[in-house]
Amino acid sequence: VYIRSAPEPVKRAVFIATNTEGVDTGLGTLHNFAMTLALFGYDVDLIPYGQDFTPADLADAELVVVLPPHDFPAEDTIVDQYDVTWTSEQADVVEDYVNDGGFLLVTNSWRRYDLFNEAHDYNEDWSDLNVLTQRFGVTFSEQRPDANFSPVAPSTLFDNLETLEFGEDSAVIFTVDSPRGVSLIDDTTGFAILAGLEHGDNGGLILVLGDFGMLRSSVEMQGDAAANLRCWFNLAQFATLHAEN
Repeated sequence: VYIRSAPEPVKRAVFIATNTEGVDTGLGTLHNFAMTLALFGYDVDLIPYGQDFTPADLADAELVVVLPPHDFPAEDTIVDQYDVTWTSEQADVVEDYVNDGGFLLVTNSWRRYDLFNEAHDYNEDWSDLNVLTQRFGVTFSEQRPDANFSPVAPSTLFDNLETLEFGEDSAVIFTVDSPRGVSLIDDTTGFAILAGLEHGDNGGLILVLGDFGMLRSSVEMQGDAAANLRCWFNLAQFATLHAEN
């Protein structure tokens, strides 16, 4: 049996779940991705659902991950009971973090998730994330994606990556004003499902994943069996290189 222990954490990753009520659409089901970050020396912190955040919460983080907006009231049931949404004040805090040179990873989802990348009911809150992402020239769309995506530029994110598993009908594609380098573009519509952007004058970087399922896998972690394991390693290495530069 081969056991690899995580090194002493010297970096910090913060997952923002302030507007993510469903635990299966949050860090609770990203344990394999979180363990991958730990292997690269990250201490993984969570800002839980309902808890707001300040610049101090993000200030020393080498990586900030925004989880998909989601609450349980649906538009055809009791949506008026409460409705989580991104606020301009929250977007200000995240934008300032990127302007200071931070690395931001943004995820979204068309559906609520369960275990093993299995998608369930429609998530009407997906568009709330535009409050944040439009600061960076990214607008999520209600148009449904085609099945074919192609990389438009080489990147270390795709190193040794033979497959990339998405969730079941859960991608939220988007338009992007000025992608830089890494991106996956829908061959038919021109919409993106993954894009990297630079922002500000201090080396700030944003990576947008239109499908939260890229950070999960339908296969339990057994050696290299997890479908997206190589993607997680590449992401962790990408964030580490950015922090060191």
